[in-house]
Amino acid sequence: MDLRAGDMQLLNNHVVVHVRTAYSDHPEPERRRDLIRLWLDTDRDPAAAS
Repeated sequence: MDLRAGDMQLLNNHVVVHVRTAYSDHPEPERRRDLIRLWLDTDRDPAAAS
């Protein structure tokens, strides 16, 4: 998968976490990836789930 600026990839941790290989980042700083964790809690606001 080729990602471009502004693209986002969503993964299901329960499916992906056990089959991945070790991660090593790109040696060039401008080509390194950012990993951002986002927790969504819809239990507090039922309207957010729709």
